[in-house]
Amino acid sequence: TAFYSKTDHELRITFDRRLTFRNWELDLNSKEPGISLLPADQRLMEIKTNGVYPLWLTRLLRDTGARRTHFSKYGLAYQLYIQPESGRKERNNKKCSTVSLLMGA
Repeated sequence: TAFYSKTDHELRITFDRRLTFRNWELDLNSKEPGISLLPADQRLMEIKTNGVYPLWLTRLLRDTGARRTHFSKYGLAYQLYIQPESGRKERNNKKCSTVSLLMGA
C-alpha cells in the first residue's frame, strides 16, 4: 500500500505485506504462491523522499520509537533459501556474510 503526500510530492510511504520469495514459476502473473519472508502480522514500512523528512513525519517517527534500519528483501531470501541450497558459498568459495546481506550490500 502506497501513500503520497498532498503537500510534498517527493514523499512516499509504503507498507509491504505478504512479502514472498520464489525461484520457480517466475512469471509475475502466475498464481503460484511463494515462501513468506515476514510473519503474516508484520509490515515493512519504506519512506522514500528526495529531500529531508517533513517535520511532522520526523516527530511521528520519534514519538513512536521508530528507528532507521536497512532491509533487503533479496538479501533475506538469499540468506534463508538460496544460500543454504548452494552450500553457503559465495565468490572464491568463501562463506557469505549474514551482516552484509541484511545491510543490503
